[in-house]
Amino acid sequence: MLGGWPRSGVWLAHDTAAAAIPEGERVKVGEKVTHRLAQEPGSWVVLRYVSETFKRRDTGEVVAAPAPAAVLERSCADVSVLAGMIVDKLVWHLPLHRQRLEAAGVTLSRASLTSWLLRTTALLEPIFEAQCRSVLESAVLAMDEASYKGSPVSSQPGLRRGSGQSVAGPALRRGAGPSGQDR
Repeated sequence: MLGGWPRSGVWLAHDTAAAAIPEGERVKVGEKVTHRLAQEPGSWVVLRYVSETFKRRDTGEVVAAPAPAAVLERSCADVSVLAGMIVDKLVWHLPLHRQRLEAAGVTLSRASLTSWLLRTTALLEPIFEAQCRSVLESAVLAMDEASYKGSPVSSQPGLRRGSGQSVAGPALRRGAGPSGQDR
C-alpha cells in the first residue's frame, strides 16, 4: 500500500533507556522503522520514523526508542491524512472512495477509510460536547443565519436556495454581562 511514494525520514532521539547506557557499553544492532502515510499541501508522502536499536554489551538487553504514538491505534494514517479526509468528507462532501487519495493513486479499502473516519470523529466528540455545554450554559446566545444557493438545475423553486443557522455563546457567569459586570 505504501510502496512507491516519496519518503521523508524522521530520526528519533534515543529514549531514556538507551541514553542511560554508557557509550562504551552499548552496540548498535539495528533500527526500528515505522511508516505513516502523510499529506502535505498538494502531495502525499510516507513518513519514515527511524529509531536506532542498541544492545548492552554487559547484559545483552536490547533497547530502542518507541515509535511515536499514532492518532489511531494500528493505523498507518498520519494526523494530516485524517484531517484532510474529514475536510474532504464534511466540507467538500466527497464520498470517502472519491477523495484525493484516489486521484493521487493511493489505494485503500473503503472499510479502512470508514473505520478511520468513525474513529477520528469519535476522538472529536468530547470537543463537540464541550462546545454544546458552553453554548447551553451561556447567559448570552448569538445566532447567525446564512443563505446559500442550492442546485441550479432544480425544477422546484423552493430547492434553489437554502439557509443554515449557527448558535454560539461565551460561557458567562450567571447574572453578569459580557464585560463581567453585574447587570
